[in-house]
Amino acid sequence: EYGLLQPRREGGEKLYPAGDVDVAVACSKLARVGISARHLRTFRTAADREANLLEQLVAPSLRSRNPERRDAAVQQLQTLAETAQELAQLLFWRDLRQVAGH
Repeated sequence: EYGLLQPRREGGEKLYPAGDVDVAVACSKLARVGISARHLRTFRTAADREANLLEQLVAPSLRSRNPERRDAAVQQLQTLAETAQELAQLLFWRDLRQVAGH
């Protein structure tokens, strides 16, 4: 849907991961106010870039044969993701306040 969701096929059926339902709902809400599929791809591209950057930082540890190192990498990835999301939200709201003239 909207070019953002990637189903897997099983027995001729399209199967989507559970989290994709939430993505589809959000896309539908935005589409109802006039945001088209080509605009929704902007969100996908931004999310992909952020995820790829964080992946690069922890990839060597995630590939480690040492289970403790892999576990630490997963924890680090979660912490990095939370911090990156916080930064993205802060920048987003800062920009919207400027648009609104506040």
